[in-house]
Amino acid sequence: MQRRVDGDTDHLRTQAITITATGITTNGDTVLVDVLGASDIDAVRRQLIARYGQGIDAQVAVG
Repeated sequence: MQRRVDGDTDHLRTQAITITATGITTNGDTVLVDVLGASDIDAVRRQLIARYGQGIDAQVAVG
């Protein structure tokens, strides 16, 4: 799933989702996505779950 997200960065940018980093949680069951400038991270999370499934989470990137 992480490779799918990484490969979709151009598409996601067209959806106003700018990914700055991805990683897998230590237990390996979730891909964590850092999103730049997300004013509504819950909406972004819902979009990502709809596209990739429940094993994904998002947080606002600092920077």
